Amino acid sequence: MPNSAVDLVTNDIHVQATHRLTEALLASENRMRRRIELLTEVVFETCAGGTITFLNRAWTKTLGYEVAACVGVPLRAFVAEADWGDVRLLTEVRMRHQDGGLVWMELSAVGLEEGGVVGTLRDMTQQRAAQAELEMLSLVASYTDSLVVIADGRGRAEWVNEAFARKTGYTLAEVVGQKPGRLLQGPETDQGTVRLLQEGVRTGRSVQCEILNYTKAGEKYWTSIHISPIRNAAGEVERFVAIQTDISALRVAQQAAEQASEAKTQFLATISHEMRTPLNVILGTMELALESAREPEVQQALKRVNENAETLMRLISDLLDVSKIEAGQIE
Repeated sequence: MPNSAVDLVTNDIHVQATHRLTEALLASENRMRRRIELLTEVVFETCAGGTITFLNRAWTKTLGYEVAACVGVPLRAFVAEADWGDVRLLTEVRMRHQDGGLVWMELSAVGLEEGGVVGTLRDMTQQRAAQAELEMLSLVASYTDSLVVIADGRGRAEWVNEAFARKTGYTLAEVVGQKPGRLLQGPETDQGTVRLLQEGVRTGRSVQCEILNYTKAGEKYWTSIHISPIRNAAGEVERFVAIQTDISALRVAQQAAEQASEAKTQFLATISHEMRTPLNVILGTMELALESAREPEVQQALKRVNENAETLMRLISDLLDVSKIEAGQIE
């Protein structure tokens, strides 16, 4: 085959290979761009001079500006002046929204060999608001004697106040990231109450109950606990606030009152029984005396004694019924 023909075939093969490679690269680039456009984070690229050369659609959703109008504009133009600096060294910046407000953004960027940077920006507005709310809740809770736990949406502790640490013996560092129940509940804790609390956290409902907890040293204490969910603007549970009031002294007093009531009931039942026995003897004797008595005066006197004895018996029976009611023995 002449050299010219070989060269022609070789060139044709080279052109076809180059064309297929170009198509493959374009297809790969298109796939990558589609994926980038689906990201909720802002993806950006700048040239060596800091001018924006690429933005994905998340830029518009986050800051309100049209992408086409911002390409070719220095990235610094959208950053609050107080946060200007080398974007490769920054971690959080305030970006200017189209409506004039500032949006906190988490920034991650790397330098390119040809100059410029490529990076991402993630909206930190909700996270910042949640952090500010947590700080406010913590400030308020730090001044109360009640035990306060602030937990995330899954019930894991984010913060506890000083009163909690004093009572339970667990420090903030020991509690953070833990589910408080796993630390505080013990062998005598009622499992039905535990399930009630777990169900409240799982479903995002308020729960109020009394539960037996244990300190780090193993000491038992009773607490009245009220757990309330805190929701964001979308109605999702962001965290829980649990307020616990130590009711150990109240429980001791309640148990003492219950024991005293039980003792009173037992006393009434016993004394009623002991009084009915001699009264039954008196009533029986009266019946015999009435049958044998002949004088009207004696019969009249015996009837009066018998009537009063029966009245006393009814009163004692009523007293015995009261003791049964308190003991739950009759309806």
